[in-house]
Amino acid sequence: MSELPYSRRLALKQLSRNSLVAGATAAYVASTGARGLAQTAGPADVRKLPMTRTGTPNLQMRPEDAKRTGQFSVRDYGAKGDGVSADQAAFLATQVAAGDAPLWISPGKYLITANLTLKNSLVFAPGAVLVISAGVQIELDGAIEAGHTQIFEIRSRLDAVRFGSGTRELSQGRASVMGTTPSRGEFTERYPRRSVASGASHANVAPAATPPPQDVTYAEWFGAQGNGTTDDASAINAAIASLPNTGGYLQLLAKVYLVGSTIVVTRAKIGVHGEGPDVSVLLANFPAADVLRFSGSSNNKITSNVVRDLSIERADDVGPTNGAGLSVSFVQAMKITDVTARTHFIGFYFYGTNNVETVRCHSLRELATGASQFYGFYIDGGDHNLSIGFDHCLAVADNFTGTSYGFYLTGALINDTFFDACEADAVSYGLYVDGTGSKGNYNFDIHLSRFISDPFYIAGIYVKNLSQYGMLEVNGGWTDSGNSSSQANIVLESCRGISITGHHFFNFANTPGTQFKSGSSAFGTGLQVNGSLNCTVTGCIFKELLYGVSARASGLLAINGNTFYNDSTTNGNTAIALSAFRCAVAANVVDGSWSYGIAILPPVSGGLSGHANVVGNAINPASMRTASVYDSTHDNYIVGV
Repeated sequence: MSELPYSRRLALKQLSRNSLVAGATAAYVASTGARGLAQTAGPADVRKLPMTRTGTPNLQMRPEDAKRTGQFSVRDYGAKGDGVSADQAAFLATQVAAGDAPLWISPGKYLITANLTLKNSLVFAPGAVLVISAGVQIELDGAIEAGHTQIFEIRSRLDAVRFGSGTRELSQGRASVMGTTPSRGEFTERYPRRSVASGASHANVAPAATPPPQDVTYAEWFGAQGNGTTDDASAINAAIASLPNTGGYLQLLAKVYLVGSTIVVTRAKIGVHGEGPDVSVLLANFPAADVLRFSGSSNNKITSNVVRDLSIERADDVGPTNGAGLSVSFVQAMKITDVTARTHFIGFYFYGTNNVETVRCHSLRELATGASQFYGFYIDGGDHNLSIGFDHCLAVADNFTGTSYGFYLTGALINDTFFDACEADAVSYGLYVDGTGSKGNYNFDIHLSRFISDPFYIAGIYVKNLSQYGMLEVNGGWTDSGNSSSQANIVLESCRGISITGHHFFNFANTPGTQFKSGSSAFGTGLQVNGSLNCTVTGCIFKELLYGVSARASGLLAINGNTFYNDSTTNGNTAIALSAFRCAVAANVVDGSWSYGIAILPPVSGGLSGHANVVGNAINPASMRTASVYDSTHDNYIVGV
């Protein structure tokens, strides 16, 4: 006996189901007194009863028949799901019959051989996959409900699946995953209502705006395995390409996604979200090129992108030779939060960006293999860089033997750059600012608040060629040398307009008797100023150093209200050593083991020296091994020492 057609078998099954439903309904009404639940009489009516995704135990439905209220099965309208027959006509027929109701897609492979647009919501049973032929694109305007399994198989074009735009309720949006639909409560925690100050009236305070629902896609829908061994790059890029132009995000799960090529985002309002650093991981197995790249163009910047809660790594056996973990170029109004980059040539790369906020991001280089240089955060202003901020970010180069930079700034325009509570650990340079080739007066407003470099091996903060009143400000924080051969905690080379306030200069790595000065660089120096003008140092602490402040071929410096102290074993040379002209030195405190408290030295390197105002400094003469003040030019105003 030949097998009955699928639609006939389904109808017979539903007829037998009716009697079970009717009996269950009658028993329910009799036991509870409930009213208004009508008994059903035919196949069309049974679909109106509430059903679970997997069916009720009493009805023993097959997974492919587990439709819920108002859903229409594509198989009822001719879909084969055999991976050979073209099924797009059946999908269109189902859509016409369903009106606005969802389409139910039972297990099988549904071949789509022509472009297709579906406006209805789609509910995928486990094992249901749309197979999209080469050159074909489908556009899905409704919501999708599916598990974290493959539902799209793409034969060629990356953008074979495109989600349409349109606002929808979050519970009905593309964030709906079988059994894990996000609740409003979860998003209330992320976006709490605005707090009200004590005594303020709630009536006068507007509630915080509810965030708009966003489209979300999953790499698993496009075949990603997330097992750390299968190359998931194509699936991830296809998932990103599926998002509408109105925006959305790729949600990475708590898995390791191996990628053999770069993940690329070139559109605005597209995000990549994980479930947490070291939980959701992009793992690259190639030594060069970027792992995750957001890229616009100089005349068409992309905007409002987000990256959050993931790690971007290279395999331990792949020595990085080039490329970044996260690369951001020609992007504006972007936020990067809780992202860790590990074992890259460059952890985070920024070029020509506007209004980018980077929060709680870590860049780690723990292996010596690969390139001999490491950049934790590389900020290249290019032709246009405005308002980029770093908040509680960390760069670490433990066990790395090459030259390492925690934060590196360069380029024609690097103005309006902010660092708050950032730290560089075990690096050659904590922060390196290179203004060479900059556009003169455009490099200004670089702010470091509570910046820490501990330990550093060459300089904690190194700034060069930031001329034309660069306006770099260091406020608070500390730097601490990692060895006795470090150049200086902070070095200023050919700069103007640098302000240092409340910073702590330490060199606890120094061994008694090993500090020395060589050439133009004083080792074990707190602040080294070479060829610079118009800089101020106020309210800082200098401790355990060979030189506190050493200035050469510089001028118009203000060194006021600082404290210099060495214990009895440090044997510092000079707290303030100036081969510079017209400097103001006032209200400083010098105590502990120094040869000189303040020394005005002869000019060097073609510079000038002398004409200093040294007023009201408190120097303990008992602890100075040679003299409180040394005046070699004899044209200085020295009083109150």
